[in-house]
Amino acid sequence: MKWDVRFLRLAKEVSTWSKDPGSQVGAVIADSKHRLRATGYNGFPPGIKDDERLQNRSTKLAHTIHAEDNAIAFSFGADLRDCSIYIFGLPPCSNCSLKIIRSGIRRVVSLPEVSDSWREDCALAEKLLSEANIETVKIEKFVFENWKE
Repeated sequence: MKWDVRFLRLAKEVSTWSKDPGSQVGAVIADSKHRLRATGYNGFPPGIKDDERLQNRSTKLAHTIHAEDNAIAFSFGADLRDCSIYIFGLPPCSNCSLKIIRSGIRRVVSLPEVSDSWREDCALAEKLLSEANIETVKIEKFVFENWKE
């Protein structure tokens, strides 16, 4: 649990790098020996300006790369089998879950909270992860916020 909380706190820090005014999500990938493999946060792709499009939800969603997708991409093809991904902000959506499954990641750690607009998709994501035998760990917000080393 100690390492799960540590990496989830790091994902929280990474989430603050996102310029999205509505939701900031961070992801951290670590291997089974607690070595950091990659980080990512939600945002527009390189070369796409962070401008007024961030204010329009449907436009923003169409242009945004999710934190999990960025973290997997920033691992630059490294072997992610037996790694865990720590996600702060929202649990993974169904599309990111497919990318997590394809990458070989074996554990997903997040907080259980999910907004109403993502609830149905995150439920599908959890089913996909379960079917692929990927462990999902939900750390309650109280435990996360009050954990002492």
